[in-house]
Amino acid sequence: MTKKTKGKSKTAHTSESALKANTERKKTEKIIRESEERYRRITEAITDYIYSVRIENSRPVETTHGEACVAVTGYTKEEFAADPYLWLKMIAQEDRNIAIKQAEDILSGGYPSPIEHRIIRKDGALRWVESSIVPKHDINGNLISYDGIIRDITERKKIEESLLSLSSRQKALLAAIPDIIMEVDNNKVYTWANQAGYEFFGEDVIGKEAAFYFKGEQSTYNMVQPLFNGNENIIYIESWQRRKDGQKRLIAWWCRVLKDKNGNVTGALSSARDITEQKQTEHLLQQSQKLESIAVLAAGIAHDFNNLFEGIFGYIEMAIKATNDSKVADYLAKAMQPFGQAKSLTQQILTFAKGGDPILKTNTLFPFLKKPVEFALSGTNVFCRFDIPDNLQLCDFDENQISQVIGNIVINARQSMPKGGNIVISAENISIKEGDTCCSSRLLKGNYVRISVKDSGTGIPKKNMTRIFEPFFTTKEQGSGLGLATAYSIIKKHKGCIDVESVPGEGSTFHLYLPSSQKGSVAVTAQQPISIHKGSGRILVMDDEDFIRGVISEMLKTMGYSVLCARDGHQALDLLAEVKQSGHSFDAIILDLTVPGGMGGKEAILEIRKLNPSIPVFASSGYSEDPVISLPSDYGFTDSIRKPYRMTDLARILNRYLSKTTEA
Repeated sequence: MTKKTKGKSKTAHTSESALKANTERKKTEKIIRESEERYRRITEAITDYIYSVRIENSRPVETTHGEACVAVTGYTKEEFAADPYLWLKMIAQEDRNIAIKQAEDILSGGYPSPIEHRIIRKDGALRWVESSIVPKHDINGNLISYDGIIRDITERKKIEESLLSLSSRQKALLAAIPDIIMEVDNNKVYTWANQAGYEFFGEDVIGKEAAFYFKGEQSTYNMVQPLFNGNENIIYIESWQRRKDGQKRLIAWWCRVLKDKNGNVTGALSSARDITEQKQTEHLLQQSQKLESIAVLAAGIAHDFNNLFEGIFGYIEMAIKATNDSKVADYLAKAMQPFGQAKSLTQQILTFAKGGDPILKTNTLFPFLKKPVEFALSGTNVFCRFDIPDNLQLCDFDENQISQVIGNIVINARQSMPKGGNIVISAENISIKEGDTCCSSRLLKGNYVRISVKDSGTGIPKKNMTRIFEPFFTTKEQGSGLGLATAYSIIKKHKGCIDVESVPGEGSTFHLYLPSSQKGSVAVTAQQPISIHKGSGRILVMDDEDFIRGVISEMLKTMGYSVLCARDGHQALDLLAEVKQSGHSFDAIILDLTVPGGMGGKEAILEIRKLNPSIPVFASSGYSEDPVISLPSDYGFTDSIRKPYRMTDLARILNRYLSKTTEA
């Protein structure tokens, strides 16, 4: 009896365990199904993806597809990479020609409009997509790549198809679609609009001709005329339109013909989208790419000029000291006068170029900024009035760079008033809140000082307003086109912004926004004395340019040193080892940071410090905005000296770190 009871207990226990396991399995399966359904809904909601095509010698050499390609096409980016022709194979046979033409247009230097075509997904589904292309060019205007956006528009195409035979109920449903949908008759008069259309054009849009809302001259009617001649292709146009609040907006239209059951044209139906912000973003992207390319070129040019100036002015300075002929010395002194101007010009180019973070010091902007203003207006018939409050907040700024900004803007104002005039420079403390906008860009919230420079000049033509901050753009015969571009670059690096408003014939006002300092005290800079230097010992000079090595050697020999020279870091290390092996040493080392094709100063200092951690090593560069020049100790250097430099600059740095010094 007991055994029988135990047997039943085991059976019951087994059944209970199986039931529990089955329940758990069903829960797991449900979770998996829900997860798969969630993933399916997410991927189906993705309708766009981006791809990039790299160009070499006017031919596409590499295409990179974004992660979202699988949601739109069903194919992964790895499958696209494995088969370069997969995209073309995927396009419906009858649509391939327009896709090929779009690619040919951009490769031949054109800016093709967006196209619509069908693709066959990996799962066999036929889908409509819209393909848009944005080219990217190098500084010489050569196409180097283009970016494309593929958007699944199947649902929109279905809507457009259904609009050909709409019931009143269907039209009511369409009213809720966010894109603008408009219908015109053969006279191009609006006869129907969805809710988005009414919100854009206004409640009184029906009965008005489409041209009533045009802004500026345009060829919209000519472009859509084929529809009214019976053409059934979709026509894409971009047109400036007047919104109901009076604002000018750029609208993208997809238009197709409407016909009755007998095939007679009755009008056209269009879906539309406001692309104003999209176009502005594309324009800013192109501007940024252009600035980046020119900046790289400008930095290289400025570096080479700094090296040339070092040799030219260095030898002139040595000649002045060597000659006993007063007339020759006078001529040479006059030849030295452009040194400051030449150095300032290359500094402007370098400031505009990539890099060059400002060396920030806390200070008050006034009366500091009066000096560059007075200098820019010296000897002119232009007068300046300052309107500055006593409670102006302190700012963290690079004095040389901000002085350059104000000088450039004042010179620009002066040139706009050839017969003389007035400039008013004012400043005020302002607070930027979350969501506030200025300078056509969004500033971080916080406190700022706004400096305004207002002139009574000729003003800036409207067509030039979008180009005034472009490098090398100028309307003046003697202008370099770098002044405002440099100002823009400097202010941006100070985490501020610059904006301009102008009325042709009345003048212009430039507004500069600089963040207020979080510090409560002003940094005081001691005035540097004019230095001469006399010493003895041995100094190693490394530079890839023969004439630079020559002029620095002559300067050092005049000061009492013997000099050994090296072309690059490897040769410098060899000389250092040889001198050490002979039982001698160097008293200091000067290293050029940039050596094309060889070891530069940044690499050499790492090895030098292993051999001698304490020897004074000075970084020297024509790239005066290199971070090593600004913060030499962070990279292992003792100090830095910017090319081009004079004998007094070299003497000052030697006075600081070598014992035998003289200062006047």
